[in-house]
Amino acid sequence: VVVPDLDAAAAHRVAARLTSGGLVSDGDSPWTSITACVGAPACSKAVGDTRALAEQLAANPQQRSGLPIHVVACERRCGAPAGPHTTVYAGISS
Repeated sequence: VVVPDLDAAAAHRVAARLTSGGLVSDGDSPWTSITACVGAPACSKAVGDTRALAEQLAANPQQRSGLPIHVVACERRCGAPAGPHTTVYAGISS
């Protein structure tokens, strides 16, 4: 979400509202480098819960390699970023 043309006070208020709605407004948050496909149960092809795995990864940033992480729940890897990243599979044994 980009909200242009705010003074500092307004920017802080908007960031607080976005954060209270569940969005990340802190550039240092581990969430800024985690993406995921929708996973189960939202996708019929998914074999795992991508949201739960993403939450585990965000809670343990010291276990990450430094590359952005994309969590997927099937071999299609929907929504994968174009650049270098690490793919983590939810519910898929390799």
